Amino acid sequence: VYEGSRILLSCEVDRGSHLYFTWFFNRKEIISDLNVSGNKLVMERVTLGNAGNYYCIAWSAVQDIRRFSTSTEVKVSVKVYISKPKISFSLLKDGDGYRGNVTCWSSRGSPPVNFSLLLDDKELGSVTATGSLSACFDVAMVIGLDMGDARCRVKTEAQDFTSEPVTLEVVPVGGVVKLEVDYLYTAGADLAAARMSCHISRGTFPLFSWLFNNSVLPSEDHHVEFVLSQPGFSDPSQTLILTKFSQKDSGYYQCRARDSYDPSGSWVQSAAMLVHITDQILYLKPQGAPPTETPE
Repeated sequence: VYEGSRILLSCEVDRGSHLYFTWFFNRKEIISDLNVSGNKLVMERVTLGNAGNYYCIAWSAVQDIRRFSTSTEVKVSVKVYISKPKISFSLLKDGDGYRGNVTCWSSRGSPPVNFSLLLDDKELGSVTATGSLSACFDVAMVIGLDMGDARCRVKTEAQDFTSEPVTLEVVPVGGVVKLEVDYLYTAGADLAAARMSCHISRGTFPLFSWLFNNSVLPSEDHHVEFVLSQPGFSDPSQTLILTKFSQKDSGYYQCRARDSYDPSGSWVQSAAMLVHITDQILYLKPQGAPPTETPE
């Protein structure tokens, strides 16, 4: 049964009168707020916590003599309704070309689950997941070409859902790379950190890199303490946070990006930002030419 369903268990006997009934759940007597009425046990809206083994004992007492009859165990399995599927894709090098790896998944539900990949409403493949709530599909990809709108469809014996669409298009990294800086302060209004955000105007799968005085971070020559965020699929940007300040951290900061799937690709980089740190104040000043493309 699925969660939220109603279950009625009955304790039936062939003969006997003036009977009493005791119910057990996982071999422990039921004394909770489950609805027990005579020989019937009612669960109005079952949850995963109600899954387990049930049995009953019918008994009578005549002149201080008790007679018992125990039923066999009944296993109650509770299934979870599947959630609306989600879809994402990544890109893999395949010889001289590329292949897309499309992943379909649901965050909750009870297997088995059937996943199908639809491209422009045409089914490309189907997988039945028995031990998980995800499935992967391979799709041939051409860089820069819109391959169509992909959706994941999930089906169980009780449900049929389709995900939101995602366009199977890989846009190469390019255009303008912009470096923005803002500041994080303590409750006492003291400067605690500098947050640098690197934004690219286009690119589906960017790989970011940061430079300090033309050296790639982290650098053996320049010990700069920082924390990096991870770029999201719908937000192709990355943030670097300077967690400590000292005069040795003064210098030119830049960010750059290239296609993550092409190690030999060109970098597109931002203009340099001069960060000058003294004992009391931090100055930031944009420097350098407009963004340029440079080989790796």
